[in-house]
Amino acid sequence: MCASTHDEKVGGMRATIAAAGIHTTVGGARVQRVGAARVELVAGARVETCLADKAEKAAGLAVVSGAPESETVGGSRTTMVGGAVIDRIGGSHTVVAGGKGMFIGAFHEVDASGAILLKCGPSEVVIDGGGVTIKAGLVTISAPDVRLKRNVSLM
Repeated sequence: MCASTHDEKVGGMRATIAAAGIHTTVGGARVQRVGAARVELVAGARVETCLADKAEKAAGLAVVSGAPESETVGGSRTTMVGGAVIDRIGGSHTVVAGGKGMFIGAFHEVDASGAILLKCGPSEVVIDGGGVTIKAGLVTISAPDVRLKRNVSLM
């Protein structure tokens, strides 16, 4: 638990390995800058709460969690990754931002055994066994190629 802001800068690689879960709470804004890759291997749930804005920047980002992963940000949520963003989650993957959500990377792959939920303010995108549900006035996904691993039908 960090009662105020959390500002982290790592010149090389940042790795976290946890035999159980990781629960992080930041009372203010959170900024993470990693020169190389940020890697997290978590046997249990990964839960992160930031009461203000959160921004992270890295050359690569990989999270492997044996249980659900959830991230709640009170303000805007920004991720800028020069290379790949890989998430392998043993349950649902949830990202909730009270403000704007922006995820920039050369390659994104999110694999969850449950649902994937992206929520920014009143808007949300849910990807689960039933398909893709978008509840929003406007959602923009910019990519040269978007692929789903299963067959889908468009309505």
